[in-house]
Amino acid sequence: MQRPGACDEPQERFHRAGRGLVAFHLSISRHETGSYFLVPTFSLELEALTKLTNKRASAQVRPGKVGRRSPEQGGRDKMSDKTAKWVYWISTGLVALVYLGGAAFYISMHDMVKGMYEGLLHYPSYIIWPLAILKIVGGVVILWRPNAMITDWAYGAMFWHLLLAVSAHMSVGDPGWPPAAVTWVLLIVSWLTANRVRRVKSAYAPGGEAAA
Repeated sequence: MQRPGACDEPQERFHRAGRGLVAFHLSISRHETGSYFLVPTFSLELEALTKLTNKRASAQVRPGKVGRRSPEQGGRDKMSDKTAKWVYWISTGLVALVYLGGAAFYISMHDMVKGMYEGLLHYPSYIIWPLAILKIVGGVVILWRPNAMITDWAYGAMFWHLLLAVSAHMSVGDPGWPPAAVTWVLLIVSWLTANRVRRVKSAYAPGGEAAA
């Protein structure tokens, strides 16, 4: 405790030496009227520590740089996004190419496809034209991505169509099933990476929780 009338000197010493401390002290001050009273200095130390913390934070975080990441971390994130974009567009483009190319083949070589359906796969030939139209629609939808619901339907229809195509070719011993299997894998890759690249996001694909 300080002697009466010596309040100014301890407070001044606190401001010089107590900025990094949080403690509680009491000093006796003498009022000009002659009365004495206790002065707690804990609040003064806490205020000084708060000012010092804010000053250091202001020096470290400058305007316009809040939430910025280090160059190394930013480089990794940018590389990851760039890789996802390449993977998505390559896989999606190849799937669309297979479907649009298949539709063109069905239309231009209808007689050949009819013979394959009836003679090899034992499927009715009347499904060739509907399949050709749906192939065009599916390829356009996954590229255009007009809205999430239609795009999810297109992905789901392609998923099961490709599985059935693999099953149909394998069940008759036809070696033409690998293209359908590869396209099926590419379709899954496209669906898994779509939400990272496209503006229209699916609520069922990874990263689509916010769109649900």
